[in-house]
Order: sequence, then structure tokens, then C-alpha cells
Amino acid sequence: MEDSQKSEWRKLDVSELKPGDILIYENQNFNFTDLDNELTKGYDHAAFYMLLYLIAWFDPGKDRLNYRNYYHAAVWGTIRGEKNNSLTTGVVGIGRSGISIGGKVHAGKGVPRTKSIRVVRCDKPEFAPYKLNDALQQFYNDRKKIPYAYDSAYLLAILCTLRYKDGSLRELLERQLGKDSPWIPFFYGMAIYLVNEYMSRHQDSMMVCSTLVSMAYVNADCPLRVYDFESGVNEASGFPLDLPSDLPGHIDEMESKIAGYSDFPDIPIPETLVTPRQLLESPDTYNLGYFGEL
Repeated sequence: MEDSQKSEWRKLDVSELKPGDILIYENQNFNFTDLDNELTKGYDHAAFYMLLYLIAWFDPGKDRLNYRNYYHAAVWGTIRGEKNNSLTTGVVGIGRSGISIGGKVHAGKGVPRTKSIRVVRCDKPEFAPYKLNDALQQFYNDRKKIPYAYDSAYLLAILCTLRYKDGSLRELLERQLGKDSPWIPFFYGMAIYLVNEYMSRHQDSMMVCSTLVSMAYVNADCPLRVYDFESGVNEASGFPLDLPSDLPGHIDEMESKIAGYSDFPDIPIPETLVTPRQLLESPDTYNLGYFGEL
């Protein structure tokens, strides 16, 4: 469902959740005192604290006036857990301790990190809850071989900066290639293409919270579309590098070829390296409701 058609948020009860519902967690506001407390525990603790904000900061979305610290994603599912090998329904996600399932949904006052949890539901006709549960079960069965991939999380944060016209990495490319060069979305698109291609073959070593959700949907034969590129960055304006004088005609020809490749969501490889916000805004979902405080 497109953004303009999505409904307003309403308060939810846990009993309303169904397998496949995607939970997007909003962090409390950044606090220097909290960061200082984490630093006293060690540099790695402080780095993880910052990681929860970096992706959200680098991927604020188009509605920046209503920016939210979306830092984590999980999915409601039914799988066989460790206890008596019995079916368990709850939140399936991955964190520092790996892939787990839990039945409680906590947000709001008294919760150290989570201010709210927004829930969206897939409305694609081909969505089959049993396939999604099977995909989650496979990930859970392999959980001892699937650690949380910190490097993938930081890579995701870095790639996010290329998405926006005022992102720091995009600014570096603009300085070298020209503000409206079609090469900028082309380079970024190819990076996403190669990362997704690699991730499709190395899922076990590239897992973070939002990729677990997106990969589960891909493995359930129901990939979710995500909004990726900002509009208005695909106008050709030359390629201002120090090139031999006999190449401008060839460069013009190359630019005309890549002009049609600026809209990379059409690449026939499902997006798996995605942010929690992208899952929240997927046109293949609709707003179900929230827990906690908006």
C-alpha cells in the first residue's frame, strides 16, 4: 500500500498480531550521559550504543520534520523453540545474542531503550504465513551459525549516506563528478546490486535485524519492495574528471546508457540490505498499529 493510502496509527493489543507482522522499534532520544555510561563499560559498548543511532541518523527518510530513531526490526512468527520442541508464537529477531524468539512486546515508559513499536502488515496477495514461518524456522535452526553481523550494520549505515542529496558520501562524489551527474546513483545502485548479490549467497554471515526480516520474506517467495533513491538526481551533466581528450564522445555515450539505470529498485534482485525505516514504509505493507508512546 502506497504511503498516501496508509492509515493513521492506533493503539494495539498483542492478541491482534499475526505471523508476518513486522515490528519496527523506535529508540529513546540520543543522550550524551548514556553514551558516557557506555564508555565506562568499554569502547565496544559505546560503539554498539552509537550503532543504534547511526542507521537512523543516516537514513532519516523523506519526512525529516517527523524524524524518528527507528533502530530495530523484528517479525511476529510461530516456530518450534528449544523448550520441549513445542510451537511458540512471538517476536522473532536477531540482536547481540543472536536469533531468538520471545512472547513479550515492551515499549513506552519504564523501558530503557524502546519508546514505541510500530507494526505493519504485508498485504501482498501471494503472502503465505506458513512460508514465512518456515523461513523463520530455518533461520532459527541455524542460529548457532548466524551471529549478529556488526560489519553489515555499519556497511548499511555507510550506504545510507549515499541515498540522500546531502549525505556525506554523496557530497564527496558530487564534488568529484558534478552535482547532478548520473554516475552518482549509478555507482550507488551498483554497490547495492553487488551487496544484495553477495548477501543472497552468504546470508549466514551478513545478518542484522532488518535483513533477517527482509530475507525471511524473500525466502518465503514474497519479497518486499522498499523505497530507495531520492528523486531528481538522474539528470546528465557531464563527467568532469581529468580524461584524455579523445574520450568525451565515448563518455557521452556511456552517460546516455546509464541514464536509464538510475531507478535501481527495478533490479531483479530483492532488496535485503534494508533499514528498519524502509521496511516500515514499504508499499507492500499497511499500518496496523503501535505499542508504547508515539
